[in-house]
Amino acid sequence: MQGLPPKVSDLIQQINIETLYEIKEHITLGLTQTAEYLQLPPWEEYRESLLEAAHVTYKAVLVDAQLIYVTLRPLFILLSWFMGHFARLMSFLLKDAAIRSQISVKRVIVFQHSLPRFWILVEASIIAACIAAYLLRRLIKRRRYVERLRAWYDTKRRAAQRKYDAALDKVSRISTTLAMCLPHILYGVGAFVVKWLLSDVFVYIASDVPLLECITVFEPTFHTVVAVQRFQHLCNVHRKLYANDPLVVEDDSPPCEDNERRGVDNYEPMMTKIQLKKEEKKSNAHLQKLLRYWVIFGLVISFGKLLIMLPLVCRLVLKIEDNVIRQLLLVMFVWLRYLPLPSSKQMGKTFGKHARLYSTNTIDIVYCNLVQPFLLPLANVTEGRKQTRGMIELFLAQLETFLSVCVFMKALRAERKEQIVHVVTEGLALLPACTTLLMPSMFTAYGCVYVGGFVSTANSAKCDDAIVKSDKKAAFISDDDPKLLQLRMLRVRWLRYWCVYVNVLFLLARAGSILAWIPLSTHATLVLLVWLQLPAFGGAPLLYDILVTEMSGFGIIEPDESFDAEKTLMMRVLNHMSTPGFEEENNDDVGHEVEIEDAESLHSSRSNKNGIPIEERAVMESSEERKTPTTLESAAITN
Repeated sequence: MQGLPPKVSDLIQQINIETLYEIKEHITLGLTQTAEYLQLPPWEEYRESLLEAAHVTYKAVLVDAQLIYVTLRPLFILLSWFMGHFARLMSFLLKDAAIRSQISVKRVIVFQHSLPRFWILVEASIIAACIAAYLLRRLIKRRRYVERLRAWYDTKRRAAQRKYDAALDKVSRISTTLAMCLPHILYGVGAFVVKWLLSDVFVYIASDVPLLECITVFEPTFHTVVAVQRFQHLCNVHRKLYANDPLVVEDDSPPCEDNERRGVDNYEPMMTKIQLKKEEKKSNAHLQKLLRYWVIFGLVISFGKLLIMLPLVCRLVLKIEDNVIRQLLLVMFVWLRYLPLPSSKQMGKTFGKHARLYSTNTIDIVYCNLVQPFLLPLANVTEGRKQTRGMIELFLAQLETFLSVCVFMKALRAERKEQIVHVVTEGLALLPACTTLLMPSMFTAYGCVYVGGFVSTANSAKCDDAIVKSDKKAAFISDDDPKLLQLRMLRVRWLRYWCVYVNVLFLLARAGSILAWIPLSTHATLVLLVWLQLPAFGGAPLLYDILVTEMSGFGIIEPDESFDAEKTLMMRVLNHMSTPGFEEENNDDVGHEVEIEDAESLHSSRSNKNGIPIEERAVMESSEERKTPTTLESAAITN
């Protein structure tokens, strides 16, 4: 106790052991009273309660398990019964399939033994030809013969173009007008010489061979589909490039030259902004050429139909033979699409200051000098005269105001408003044709020509003219201008429409003899054309997607990432034929005959018991099998 103050040391000395025991007793008494007040049970009572709770929980689990077993026992019994019968059914089907395959193999062997040697050699040659064609295709793809042939053709074509340009340059030194007209004069003389020397061959090619349809419909459709897909791919690359997407790498590697032929997916997206501008310029020029071709084609077909339907002119036109008309069309479209003209680089050297008046494309010459001056006024006529146009504009303004009020009151969406205004605006141009639905078929045919030919060609020409005017202002506006992009998408829409329209027109022409006997077929054709042309109905995009899917399925174009083989027409037919309902419908009629034939073939090696012929015994056995209930039927009767 050293170091402590005197008072503290005295206090500690006074505390003794008795005081400590008293404190302990007071604490124990307080705890006991607290436990009694709170009614805390002792540990033995806790232990007994815990053991009893565990025992009760164990019994509850057993009762629940027994309840689940009793409840699900019928389901397990039914499932076991079903699986047993399913296994028996599958074993029966497998045995039946094995027996049928054995019978089929035997029949094939017997049929092959019964064939003469000549037909066996024919079969062997066909199989060998198929195998050789497959191996040849693999060899061509491995050695890249197609690419080599294309490269050789491009080289020869460039060399011939250079010689041709040099010859025209020499002629232009004498007369520029003669140089401009010389390619067309040479083509006309060549066509006349071919017709004079090879008259029968020329008539056969123009009349009996579908070369005209391939040149005018199928090949332009293929090029249009590829060009539209390429344009869509370039739009995606443009969006990613200007959005600083990491997919696009700024490098100086030249783009692939064979992209248009190989499709969209193989088109290399790695390009700079300058290369993208060049590719977009080429794509827009190609789309413009295709749209102008379709306008010329639609106008020629429309005028041909109109001349046939006119009462007085029809007599003169029908005097001309169909072979002559096809020959003239073949010569015209070959001249329109394949006539070689001077290249764009040589055009300025050859024609000098007259180069602006000359084009390197026959389609542009015909379109700018003959078609466009006719169609642009026609597009204004379809919109109505000045008074009628004022009434129409007033009606559209009132309609747009009413729809804007509906949008403001949230009774209509803004997208739906624009769609309604667009449908009404374009539907007014088709209103004269729609009135012919209430008339006889003779007048409805004029409505079909008006909707399918003149309205679509006029709108396409108007779209092309608007794009040309916007391209002239390209130095003052950006390529991302919304109006210019909207016009280009409108051009793509019309290209899709023409792809669908010409193929529908081709099918309708082939089915004309059948449609002539169907009532109101002309009215249905007019409704179909209106459905194709109005974008609100989505007819042309729907059929265009089907056309692209079928072309991708047949390998005509390279499929893109969204291609699904199950959506093709062939796969749908095969899936429909492989459904159980279709098989049962086809097998119901021949099931009895197959059973008799299988019984006959299976029992043909057995002895003829009791003097009964094999055929009669097979029929008796098959009838007994039909009288005997199956396993499923017996189980159903038992239940």
